Amino acid sequence: MKSIGKIVTASPVSSANYRPDIDGLRALAVLSVVGFHAFPGMFKGGFIGVDIFFVISGYLISQIIFGQFEAERFSYKEFYSRRIRRIFPALVTVMAASLVAGSFLLIADDYVHLGWHTIAGSFSAANIVLWHEAGYFDVAANTKPFLHLWSLGVEEQFYIFWPIFLGLMWVRKRNFLTVIVCVAALSFAYSIYAIHHDPIEAFFSPVTRLWELMLGGILAYMTLHHHPFLRSRQTEKSLLGLLLIVLGLLLIRENHHFPGWWALLPGVGAFLIIAAGPGAWINKYILSHKIPVFIGLISYPLYLWHWPILVFQRMADSEIISVSDVTMVRINKLLALLASFILAYLTMRFIERPLRRSRNPRVVYALIAAAICVSCVAGLMILQKGFPTRAANQGSAIADLVYKIDKDKYFPCPDALKGFDKPLDYCLQSKNTVPDFAIIGDSHAEDKFYGLAEKGGATSWILLGHNSCPPVYGLSITGIVADCEKRSETIIDWLVSQPSVKTVLLSHYSGYFLTLDYAADHRLNKNAAPLLTFTSNGKEARGVEGKKAALAQGLGNTIRRLEKAGKNVILLVDIPELPFFPKDCLRHSDQSVCHLTRAEMDARQKAYRSMIATVQKQYPHLKVFDPTELLCTEKNCIFQTDQMSIYRDSHHLSLRGGELYAQKFYNWYDSTYKKAPENKAAALK
Repeated sequence: MKSIGKIVTASPVSSANYRPDIDGLRALAVLSVVGFHAFPGMFKGGFIGVDIFFVISGYLISQIIFGQFEAERFSYKEFYSRRIRRIFPALVTVMAASLVAGSFLLIADDYVHLGWHTIAGSFSAANIVLWHEAGYFDVAANTKPFLHLWSLGVEEQFYIFWPIFLGLMWVRKRNFLTVIVCVAALSFAYSIYAIHHDPIEAFFSPVTRLWELMLGGILAYMTLHHHPFLRSRQTEKSLLGLLLIVLGLLLIRENHHFPGWWALLPGVGAFLIIAAGPGAWINKYILSHKIPVFIGLISYPLYLWHWPILVFQRMADSEIISVSDVTMVRINKLLALLASFILAYLTMRFIERPLRRSRNPRVVYALIAAAICVSCVAGLMILQKGFPTRAANQGSAIADLVYKIDKDKYFPCPDALKGFDKPLDYCLQSKNTVPDFAIIGDSHAEDKFYGLAEKGGATSWILLGHNSCPPVYGLSITGIVADCEKRSETIIDWLVSQPSVKTVLLSHYSGYFLTLDYAADHRLNKNAAPLLTFTSNGKEARGVEGKKAALAQGLGNTIRRLEKAGKNVILLVDIPELPFFPKDCLRHSDQSVCHLTRAEMDARQKAYRSMIATVQKQYPHLKVFDPTELLCTEKNCIFQTDQMSIYRDSHHLSLRGGELYAQKFYNWYDSTYKKAPENKAAALK
């Protein structure tokens, strides 16, 4: 305890304006996040700790800027130099250490992703990169050591924009607070809009998070001008603020529309606690206690260290202990957290503090150079395609997980689709001729296209689709990707106008209308089907049955339009979702949790298959291809065969899996239509 007291009193931020209770609030924020990442089942709302950090950062940074503006001694150069001294020492250290650890544990594809995330983290753009990566093809969250840098990206973008904006506003000063409040209100309003139209943008965008940082800015301005609100009912404000945060921790869940309205709980809660001042009872006797203050002082390096350590610990565990040994897994997580605390203290004590206190102006340039060097190493990782000869990549099944498409083998969109104002994620042709076969849908169409094209002989295929957009006509689906309806209608209208296309395959993820996620990727990533909103003819479909009926109607509209145009339409039954990650199972000798029973699969797909039966009954000419025999026996479903991974993640086929799928499809096609597509039989012999 004495050592903690020395650390606290030796705080680098000790000054007349230093408030230990804010470091205590930082402790609450970082412990919430760390608890959520380590034990998400216990700390389900812990991710709101980031929102507390945003308010704290907005307050402290704005207080510095306002004070220096008031004293007429603000320097942009000095401000950004101080930010570099604050952010870069721990960040560069953690990134460099993670690149080394990743070289032993990450397969090539994940190592390339780590390279991109390192560069993004170095240049304050992690949230932008993660935002544009997110979707069905996103790497599972638990394989991204720098996933947590998104929040740092938001803060750094605020640091770039905020002093410039304030500098322009300070000249006039008239209605200064009103302008800040209005900008914050606009940001909050856009956050409400975005969570319903593009929740991935809502989560990662600096625009949707700006209002939380500006809450702190508003409070800093009120502090500068001694606003009466700050002097009244201090203990009550602090108590109410803590209550709001606790309610947020208890009530908010990942599948809620967030940030939006829910973010008011941690945002306003942090605002009230800071506004209460250091004299409020909770602030003085709980938050200012030396233990939470100590944790607050190491909160930044702790935040940086804990997630990569947990990611690498999980990967290492998968190689040395049984994933079913829950006790051992928990013990190792606790050891990982202990290591995070130790490294956070060492980083603060021997790296952060000396560099922040140094008067040498060259320190800033050295830190920038260090970040550039780390980025150059990351760039080399990308250029070398993740150094595939490393030991972490050994094994043919592991290699199957690396999903790299040689796009040079394929041909781009027809000109009629290139000018579309809502571009498609998937628009490829197998040959530079008019297509006669098409496969349309979401990422569950894309993962089948390459095998079909590779095994298709002289047949010319075209792939048309977009992430998270099923091939439905006249049905609006929002919540993950915007403008699905427009994209689907454009695809279908174009196909109707193409007489060369004789056969159209429809393929999509099976769980759009379900309320619970099953695939391991979907449970970890925040782009889950339960967030989707279905609207048909201006009316929102609600509940499983309502959404199922709406999806069936949308598919029916597509089938009717295509059949009316003389097309053969084939609906592809979705592959089983896996409740585990193939990557973990391929690394692990114990397969005890790496299985899916046929009964589980049948139960999961029951509602989906009943929808297909309804559609098939309405459209008797519709053909349905069911790949279950390829992937399941009477008792179990498989994810690998003959040392080959059929899946690349928990719900997409690998390239080899796509080839097996294509062979099964063409055999079925031959027997169903009594003939193969041109030269198809020869291609399969």
